[in-house]
Amino acid sequence: MKLDCLGLYLSQTRFRSRMELDKIKTGEIFKVLAVELAAEDDIISYIQAAW
Repeated sequence: MKLDCLGLYLSQTRFRSRMELDKIKTGEIFKVLAVELAAEDDIISYIQAAW
């Protein structure tokens, strides 16, 4: 799964990522394209907390 968040603010990237992560199946790769450097840490933190 690929999510293009280029040009979006961090809050929008966070929101869209969380929506898509709810749809992801075990074994799928989730790729996010983002400009905000904090997006990576934010998404990783969400995944760790959710699972």
